[in-house]
Amino acid sequence: LNNTYYETSGSNMFTARVPKLDRNWNSKQQKTIPKTEKEPNKLAQEYQNTAKIQPMKMRTHPMIYEDLSIYSHLLMTKGQPDVQTLCYNDTFCCHASYSLTNLLPHISYHLLAYKGERGLAGEYTIDIELCGLVLCREDGCGTELVVEEEEESFEFLELSANYSNNTIVIPSVLSWSGQLPDWDKVEVYSAEWVQGKEVIMSLEHSALFSAALYARVM
Repeated sequence: LNNTYYETSGSNMFTARVPKLDRNWNSKQQKTIPKTEKEPNKLAQEYQNTAKIQPMKMRTHPMIYEDLSIYSHLLMTKGQPDVQTLCYNDTFCCHASYSLTNLLPHISYHLLAYKGERGLAGEYTIDIELCGLVLCREDGCGTELVVEEEEESFEFLELSANYSNNTIVIPSVLSWSGQLPDWDKVEVYSAEWVQGKEVIMSLEHSALFSAALYARVM
């Protein structure tokens, strides 16, 4: 349907004849399409067979390892409670009170203390203060997760240090598997005064890859 204007005859209306559709055409067409539905158990079996043929693709990511050789190190005691203090250049000290199991002889933990510059991805540096610990194997510290049926565990752990006033202190904890911990087991306290601020982190019954009070100097 359309209206068109001509100067000689004025407006003219044009119409078009539309063929009448059969109301049952859609249902007839649907009946001619064969159904290809499969039973659920057959679909599941086909999916399993496909998964066996096509191996899962694993994503790989570049790993940036911290240079722990510039940190102060102290071997932590296993099998009995202990209290240790480790200082970096007599300017920053890290205190640890803990009880660590002694199940895996090739696994140890090192207490760490550091105050100074830290390189980030080789691009720039920031000033940090760190009190923490890291899991170590015979071939190094903090470089590889441990896949064992048994785990070393801290029955209790308390880390503390005195930080500069111009720092932001953040607790950093990774579980034995390299994942974030159950934060309900982690408690952090702090107290400030003119000369600085003391920060304490405590946790119980935790298998750890690393734990630290990490401070960035602002």
